[in-house]
Amino acid sequence: MRLFWNTIIGPVFEILRPETIVEIGSASGGNTRNVLEYCRRSGAKLHVVDPFHDALRPSACLGSSPT
Repeated sequence: MRLFWNTIIGPVFEILRPETIVEIGSASGGNTRNVLEYCRRSGAKLHVVDPFHDALRPSACLGSSPT
């Protein structure tokens, strides 16, 4: 999602001015850093849920990506 930050997500946040944001699936945190910076500037709150923490990812357990 961070690939779309400058062209889609960031501008939409600036227009809608959300007060609370929920991110589901943070992966390596690239997009999370962008959202946190937006929250810092705007005073919004961020809740992050990652149902596939690295230790639980099939690829981490099996050593390869699932097909």
